[in-house]
Amino acid sequence: MAAVKRESKGQFGQRIQQEGRLAQAQVAEADLLHQGLSRRHVQKVLVDRFQPSDGRSTRAWPTPDSWKCGRRYARKPVSAAEQ
Repeated sequence: MAAVKRESKGQFGQRIQQEGRLAQAQVAEADLLHQGLSRRHVQKVLVDRFQPSDGRSTRAWPTPDSWKCGRRYARKPVSAAEQ
């Protein structure tokens, strides 16, 4: 798994556009989002489904989910200096 290149969302978008498969990827993304999957999971599925056409292998760049890692509030607490 270490030899497989990780691909960020931006890199994936650029590659798909260069390969001329942007419309297919957008349709697949909309379908997956409509099924109720999270955006993180959708990106992983898209990278798995739309591998590079030159035969290389890539995987999605994992990003930590701050809500699962202990984040409790939607906003940063306002400090006394900012008030």
